[in-house]
Amino acid sequence: MIEREEALTTLHRLAATADKGRGKVALVRGEAGIGKTTLLQQFQHGSQSSYKFYWGYCDDLHTPRVLGPIHDMSTELGNDVVKAMQTDPVSTKTLPAVVSSINRCEQLPIMIFEDVHWADNGTIDFLKCLGKRITALRLLIIISYRNDETAPRYSIANAFGELPHENTVRIKLSPITAKGTQQLANDAGREIDNLHAVTGGNPFFISELLSDNCWNNDELPVSILDAIGARLNRLNLQEQNFLETISIIPHAIERRLIELLFPENGLELLVSCSEKKLLQLDNKDRVRFRHELARLGTQSRTSILWRKNTHKKIAQALIECNTDRNIEKIAYHAHAADIGTLVLKYAPGAAEIASKSGAHSEAASHLRTALKYAAKSKLEVQAKLYESWSYEAALVKIDEEVIDARHRAVSMWKKIGRLYKVGGNLRWLSRLHWYEGHATKASRYADEAITVLESTDASTQKAMAFSLKSQFHMLNGRWDEAITWGNRALDTNRDDNTEVRVHALNNVGSAMVWNDNLAGLDLLRESLQLALADDLHEHAARVYTNMSDYAVNSGDFALAEKTINDGIVFDSNHDLDSWTHYLIGLQAALRLNQGRLIEAESIAEGVLKLDKPTLLMKLPALLVLARAQTRLGRPAAVDTLQKALDNAVSTGEAQYIVPARLALVEAAWLKNHHEEARNQLHQLLSADIPLSGNWGDAEVALWLYRYNIKNKKIPTDKLPAPYQLEIYGKPHAASNAWLSIGSPYPAAVALIATSNTTRGAESVLKATQLFDNMNAAGTLKKVSFVAKEWGLNTCILTKKRGPGKATQQHPLGLTKKEQQIIPWVIKGLSNKEISDRFFRSERTIENHIASIYRKLNVHSRMEALLRIQNEPWIASLSEADVPPHNLHKKQTYCNSVVHGLSL
Repeated sequence: MIEREEALTTLHRLAATADKGRGKVALVRGEAGIGKTTLLQQFQHGSQSSYKFYWGYCDDLHTPRVLGPIHDMSTELGNDVVKAMQTDPVSTKTLPAVVSSINRCEQLPIMIFEDVHWADNGTIDFLKCLGKRITALRLLIIISYRNDETAPRYSIANAFGELPHENTVRIKLSPITAKGTQQLANDAGREIDNLHAVTGGNPFFISELLSDNCWNNDELPVSILDAIGARLNRLNLQEQNFLETISIIPHAIERRLIELLFPENGLELLVSCSEKKLLQLDNKDRVRFRHELARLGTQSRTSILWRKNTHKKIAQALIECNTDRNIEKIAYHAHAADIGTLVLKYAPGAAEIASKSGAHSEAASHLRTALKYAAKSKLEVQAKLYESWSYEAALVKIDEEVIDARHRAVSMWKKIGRLYKVGGNLRWLSRLHWYEGHATKASRYADEAITVLESTDASTQKAMAFSLKSQFHMLNGRWDEAITWGNRALDTNRDDNTEVRVHALNNVGSAMVWNDNLAGLDLLRESLQLALADDLHEHAARVYTNMSDYAVNSGDFALAEKTINDGIVFDSNHDLDSWTHYLIGLQAALRLNQGRLIEAESIAEGVLKLDKPTLLMKLPALLVLARAQTRLGRPAAVDTLQKALDNAVSTGEAQYIVPARLALVEAAWLKNHHEEARNQLHQLLSADIPLSGNWGDAEVALWLYRYNIKNKKIPTDKLPAPYQLEIYGKPHAASNAWLSIGSPYPAAVALIATSNTTRGAESVLKATQLFDNMNAAGTLKKVSFVAKEWGLNTCILTKKRGPGKATQQHPLGLTKKEQQIIPWVIKGLSNKEISDRFFRSERTIENHIASIYRKLNVHSRMEALLRIQNEPWIASLSEADVPPHNLHKKQTYCNSVVHGLSL
């Protein structure tokens, strides 16, 4: 362990901290041969059984082994983990099973993930999800990876970037210095003057040369491959052939496989090569080369043709082993041997395993390999491969190749005459174009799918196509059509497919509530209940989103508070980040509608600062920010308004276009740019956007009235009460109606939007008070203009209280003390440690934490952690919030909090 003392000390220090309940992640990086594994082995050896170690490996395969490290650890983690690994994706059952196993462990659990530069996406997702929970766990995670790869996987960098900063330590292993190299040579009793120059200080290279007594100063190798080759040449022919054969295998080798490849003397050869320190057994009693460089160096001695034939033998031996765990390995070796029949037989199975584990990139890779051999297979096989590859690839990235694969599948199924398959693929084409933001194409393919499926017997495919059509109508405000198609889907679902029922009930229920039929809430609740019962997590997230959207915009703020909070906690706990951010955008909209403008701005900005959300998931927050900035009088409002409109128009959906243009109408009205306001309203009237006059688009009718624009699209008698009252010439009654549901901003606007000569002074004074309470500086200027226009004495407006402390609420109602406590809870401090820090009794701290959990709608420290990671502004602190005994370190404290909560 020359020159590795500091790294070793760091690992022991992290373990000691993690053992106290403050989980840590160690990222150990360095070039190949730098000694990462040796360091970790020495760390385990020096721990003297104080901790429980779990080892998992990633292998250098064409398509990475799905969740390979977790499979390696699963037996030791327990039967619950083994069962979960066999049947469920990583984000549903495996992760909770692993966390449960960790929590039951009496010793500190230390999970070591080796060679993560070769990890599959499922493993990366697992590490990301587990890492997000690290501060609430008594756990040390150690991740080793190379930093000298020519094309490092972008997902690894993203995953490391999402780990809690304050709980993550990076350990870089550098080459051994010349002095250290000389010490190693002295310890080995060797004198090789230019050993450091030849090896570059690489520990593996150094050990290879020092372990071979035949090397001397006069005949040093020109490369490490020469050194490895020279050692092999000194073995007998059987040992050479044995090592060269197993060097073709990049994964850990079971003894059974060695017995099949070398039935006469395989185990003897294994023992011989292990004694000569060319091979080693891992903690699962499987065979590995002492280092990957040694394996590659051994393999480089063989010819391409020899390797191809050996891959064939290995594939056949793996088939004879007859275990499901070997499917991925068989597919790998069959492809390397260029045996198309075996690839077509095993690659789809490997893809299915990967898909079930949530490793969709790896599933697509297996299917792409199979497609290379598909041309000579039956048309049905080709069609299945194209549609399967398109599905898996689209979950990673939608591009022209993915869409083209669906078209190929459609063409092939047409030739076969399988119409229900044609319709199913047309439905998927519709979904692909919808995700791409091409609404017209999406609608066209949905219609084509229905046309094709209408001629087939009732089926799940047909029912889902009908439900998709219902969804398109619902998203574009065509409520009656959405209900009709959704009910057709339910009637056609004769197989009683749960997913179809959940999807259709969601569409119908959403359309009903937007159409002022509150019976739709019961359908939404039924859809949610079914989705939760069947672990249909994204469908459940969609119900939370649709119900929240309705509740926010219809003024049912009590329902909105509960549904948004429940939804955010659910989405966070299941790592549905995009859905979480959409709901947080709706939370910002709720605060906007409640007149809590600064809070709305803070929440919306928080979502938009995150890198991960897609355009659709960011849009609610962007629309809120545009209006909040306008009302607060922020200079950035102009740019934000235009960006919101551009993004909304790109979706082609009324649910985004209408509020984006209304935001511009309001902004123009505030600045007295009335022609611009009229232009935006005419844009809405001329567009093919259904305007039924319910809560979703009633504001359009109101602005048309205010600008005296004739309106035949929206029937006035169907408008919600606050809108009706103003249009019927009762602005004070309208204002009171808005205040009764807790929405002060439109209440204030109603008082000054139209000429009011009889109660002008009263209207202006009340509006001023309301706007002032909301810190609506951008709107107060409008009040002054209105007062002058109505001939009122503007001195009545001079009394300004300014933003009082009472109006500066935390978005979730957290008190100042609770905001101070949150960062320390997230860092893993115990209640006793927090009480010492704040000079409060432990019971007082317990009460504060119970109140925090209640306001966050969570039940544990881990759930609180996950929610705050998605909403880091929850714990943002001002300098005034620094605990008294830390006042002399204000800046250090604030910086530590920011870093501790950043992802």
